Amino acid sequence: MHTLPDHGGDIYQAARKLGINAENIHDFSTNSNEFARALTQGIVRDTPYPFDRYPDPDSVRLRERLAKHEGVKPENILVGNGSAELIFLALQAMRPSSALLIGPIFIEYARACEALNIPYNILALTPENGFNFGRSELSSLWRSRADLAILCTPNNPTGVNFENLPLLLEALPCQRLLTDNTYREFLWEEPGYHENCWPVYQQHLRPGTGAICLNSFTKFFHCAGVRLGYVVADRGIINSMAAMRAPWTVSAFAQELGCKFLDHIEEYRAVLPELRFERAEMISELLETGLFSETKVFPGPSFITLGLKPGIAAADLKRHLLKWRVLIRVCDNIPGMPSNYVRIQVRPGTQTEPLFDGLRAWSKF
Repeated sequence: MHTLPDHGGDIYQAARKLGINAENIHDFSTNSNEFARALTQGIVRDTPYPFDRYPDPDSVRLRERLAKHEGVKPENILVGNGSAELIFLALQAMRPSSALLIGPIFIEYARACEALNIPYNILALTPENGFNFGRSELSSLWRSRADLAILCTPNNPTGVNFENLPLLLEALPCQRLLTDNTYREFLWEEPGYHENCWPVYQQHLRPGTGAICLNSFTKFFHCAGVRLGYVVADRGIINSMAAMRAPWTVSAFAQELGCKFLDHIEEYRAVLPELRFERAEMISELLETGLFSETKVFPGPSFITLGLKPGIAAADLKRHLLKWRVLIRVCDNIPGMPSNYVRIQVRPGTQTEPLFDGLRAWSKF
């Protein structure tokens, strides 16, 4: 068994280890939008659970709403049980002979490749270059012989919004590009929001290269337990993915909530200024602890990724913080990520006291 969780948000394993209830964990390891909690609680509370009927297997109403949101046709949308299901379905449908994972990257892409026996290589972007594409990385990309490239944009866990994305798309030699746009909504009214969508990708990619864009409701709408995501792609990929999955994987409750979340999207966007303010405040306080390198701080959409100073091991810091019932994400097992980085969720200042109590206690050692 794993001694530490492989993902952020695994409060159950941490709680079992401490012998307490999961509700008593201060979970800074997840990336969800804590500033949207009250909004989502209200919507969930006011939505009856349709327990007495099967869900629509085609999620027609939600697909129509998503198509308007994404500027595509409903036939270009497939709704799924969170991004995890859709990652496996997309790779099953495409069955590339090899894949290029542009790292750091969400661990489930590597796991899916391994489970499906798809050979893959990792093109690891470096903190020295701001986890962005430089001349060397672009050269490595051009030389790739992979059928499929996979990229998280904005990136998880670095939070980077790639500056030269159009150049990257134009240079891509692969036949297919799978992008994970889970954090796109956090860029509202910021550079990159309108660049990170399927219609724009299609404009920049070489003729004959197709894009598959994966999205999740989980992070922006703070609804990890709902399990809801979607893919935007051409009809061929959408039909292949739909033919492979089991029926009724998306509950009627999740479909109804997805429509309501989109109804209230302006209210969700309205919390972003507070999130961004608190992110800046948290970065200042985290650096004041003296544990983190000032040159290794990467503000993410709803999180902060930081490199620790020499002599401080990320796994040791995580174990230490559990004494304060605080859970953070150690990034060591993320494909393409350098060692000794941690990722910490942005939260309102009123909720950060246990985190900083634990960090200051380490500083006194």
